[in-house]
Amino acid sequence: MALQSGSNYAWPMTLELFSEQWARQWCARLNESAAYRAAAAEWKGAVALVMTAANGGEARAVYMDAEGGLCHIAREASAEDLAGAAYIFEAAPAVWREVFGGRTAPAMALFSGKLRLTRGNLAALMPHAAAARELIATAAAVPVRFPGEN
Repeated sequence: MALQSGSNYAWPMTLELFSEQWARQWCARLNESAAYRAAAAEWKGAVALVMTAANGGEARAVYMDAEGGLCHIAREASAEDLAGAAYIFEAAPAVWREVFGGRTAPAMALFSGKLRLTRGNLAALMPHAAAARELIATAAAVPVRFPGEN
């Protein structure tokens, strides 16, 4: 866990959601997770998570490429990354807050239309539901602040 330290204490450093630093931390945590490695052993491909613009802010996206239960790279998504991702999940900031906060299960957000699969085939994704759960659980463990928060 990334820590900031003061004179007599340390606390988790929060990273802005879907920033380059957040993506790197997510990838590192995925690679440390035995649960993700087991659940994603058969997974191969790239995923992008997109946070739509809200309240005058800008849209943000991260790209993650994994195979065999290991994250090979995660970063802020470029246009090329988005064009090449096998799966793209998109939601408003409030939905990502609910999902990463554990108040809404990713599957429920997806089936309710709050979280949208804008690229990829849901039926092909279903055998990898456990891997998707671990992706989200691991992402949720990265201390985060949303754009516009201090």
